[in-house]
Amino acid sequence: MRVLRLLSWENVKCVEGLKEYYEYIGKFAPYLANRRKMYNVKATSWGDGTGKMLMIEEFDSFDALAKYEDDEEYQKGIINFCRLVNNAKTWVLRESISVPP
Repeated sequence: MRVLRLLSWENVKCVEGLKEYYEYIGKFAPYLANRRKMYNVKATSWGDGTGKMLMIEEFDSFDALAKYEDDEEYQKGIINFCRLVNNAKTWVLRESISVPP
């Protein structure tokens, strides 16, 4: 069963905060790209031009999501990322298992 994880956030508005954010993303993005390749994760991100951002990742199963996240470096990276942005939120969505009438 496929699983989607959505992460939304708002970039900070101050110049220093944005500078720190972009420096961090520049270092963390290659690590994420390698993990996504290793675990066959499809990902995309979107921004509305005002600083509101959305990242979508698709996993083959909940087990694949758990294995992807079960890494201390990944967990520290996400925690640090969430400290650099405002209103970070995560959703995990799965396919419906109910049968329509």
